[in-house]
Amino acid sequence: MHLGEDETASEKSAMKPEDHLRITAVIEFVENAIALIFSEDGHLTRCEQLAYDLAIELGMPFEEIVLLKYATRLHDIGKLGIPEHILSRKKLTKAEMDMMRGHPARGVGLLKNMQFDQQIVEAINYHHEWWNGTGYPSGLKGEEIPIFSRIIGIVDAFDGITSERVYHPIRSITEALKIMEAEAGKKSDPVIFKVFKKMMTRG
Repeated sequence: MHLGEDETASEKSAMKPEDHLRITAVIEFVENAIALIFSEDGHLTRCEQLAYDLAIELGMPFEEIVLLKYATRLHDIGKLGIPEHILSRKKLTKAEMDMMRGHPARGVGLLKNMQFDQQIVEAINYHHEWWNGTGYPSGLKGEEIPIFSRIIGIVDAFDGITSERVYHPIRSITEALKIMEAEAGKKSDPVIFKVFKKMMTRG
């Protein structure tokens, strides 16, 4: 789905109660595993809330918002296969960078036998694609990138910039938006980013 379309995804992929229970169980497992394997500072929860708020601003249908929330909560599931010392390192070797860049595909691999909605799987696989086509894993460009992935990419980047990381200090909301605005149209969907910026600067 792209902005401005009237198509309602809920008509194509309505979820049953057992689907929600299965996804919730997987999310709980993933979060417990993350807590055991490496430090998680609430990034997934914050991203989920930001994605939800942004989806509301974009006027997305309820069923899509539910799927987006699940996809956002699971977007880093592939990092479970990466050692903590690599995740927390300032500078990575080429091999380590390749391992990091493989986490979307590993996430898809973990979910492939769980009958997840295709929109969730695609969102996880493509959340590091860039608007100008220089992202990964497939070099998708513009609206070739699923809208869930475009939203996750924005909220993931924002939370990363405004959180303390080994490779940079915490930056303010204003600083983060300035950095991201300079990259809109390169990394992120410029239309969705404009909505996100307005949402984050609303008084």
